[in-house]
Amino acid sequence: MDRLRVVLYGGSVLLGTLGASLRRFEHLDIVSLATPPPGSEPLAALAPDVILFDVGAAFPQPAFALLQRCPNLRLIGLDPDRNRAVVWSARQLNEPSLGELVRIIDDGNRNLETHTAAA
Repeated sequence: MDRLRVVLYGGSVLLGTLGASLRRFEHLDIVSLATPPPGSEPLAALAPDVILFDVGAAFPQPAFALLQRCPNLRLIGLDPDRNRAVVWSARQLNEPSLGELVRIIDDGNRNLETHTAAA
């Protein structure tokens, strides 16, 4: 199985803790960007398959800009206040466990509901 590159975008405690947990999955290559660089080019150079970010932190504009150029890229916004993960494009999983989050990373089309709220 090919390794998936997962970029943790931001320096929140949530992402730090999640990164430590995700590193035990051998098929995931975890890259932490505690202080993301400006613009989408440095992010594109990392060739991510998945970008995880904390929706309560700063908006990851470069990640969304990259999504326009890389249609297979999955952005996963973690919302600890609502206990959910929102997968761009417009899907969500309520109260995700770590195992469910790994399944989202592996395949963005499993066990998800359509999210109708405006992004």
